[in-house]
Amino acid sequence: MDSKVKKFISYTYLFSWNFWLFLSIAANQFDVQYGESLYLFLFILGGLGPFYVAFIIYNPKNELRKYKRLKRKVLKWKVNIRWYFWVFTIPFLLFLLPWVISTFYFKNNLPLFTNNINNIFYLLLINIVLGGLEEVGWRGVLLAELFKKYNKITATVTTSLVWTFWHLPLWFIAYSPQKDVDFLFFLILGLGFSFQFTIFYLKTKSIFLCILMHSIFNTYLAVISFPTTRNYLYAGIILLFSFIIFIIIYPKELSWAKN
Repeated sequence: MDSKVKKFISYTYLFSWNFWLFLSIAANQFDVQYGESLYLFLFILGGLGPFYVAFIIYNPKNELRKYKRLKRKVLKWKVNIRWYFWVFTIPFLLFLLPWVISTFYFKNNLPLFTNNINNIFYLLLINIVLGGLEEVGWRGVLLAELFKKYNKITATVTTSLVWTFWHLPLWFIAYSPQKDVDFLFFLILGLGFSFQFTIFYLKTKSIFLCILMHSIFNTYLAVISFPTTRNYLYAGIILLFSFIIFIIIYPKELSWAKN
């Protein structure tokens, strides 16, 4: 594995997990709760680890060209309008699948939207900080560096696994949003999302769009009703259809040939 990849992963885990260690002490030992200033400060600061470390790895002193390229990709919002259509539509369709199957096949009476639909614009904005900015590191550095050595599927799966396990400490912190989420469900869902991030990153060269997509995925999780049973089935369906979209766009990847 390339030295930059090793540095990015180790620095990101070290940065984030240290802040989440302090958060764990505050929440588990002193009952500091989600929503309180100290909790949010440590939670958000740890979550921004991939963002900060990206600019440590690509610092302007030693990696000026890569720093400038990364900065351009982060600020690149001028892309064909169809990508903005798809960045909102594809996540919606992926989340719609479980609702359709639950409602029409399993006959569950589940409303399409939760009460959070009223706060959708606020959630989109807040989720840029609570997730979206991670993409500067995950797609801007890690995925980009992995592409130099591995094919698209291997690079995507590796990035997804590193991204998923980076969240692991949050399962041991009282009151965290991840606390009551099944970890395997989270892993499968994250892998499904990752194939879409790869498509949008490669097709647009815009990390800005990946930031937006991450925020949209997190927001749709809150505003679109997700069945509370058969979670593995529904997460698997999202992964399957996401992978099908990926293969339609990159059919040669089925050969697992090195790029």
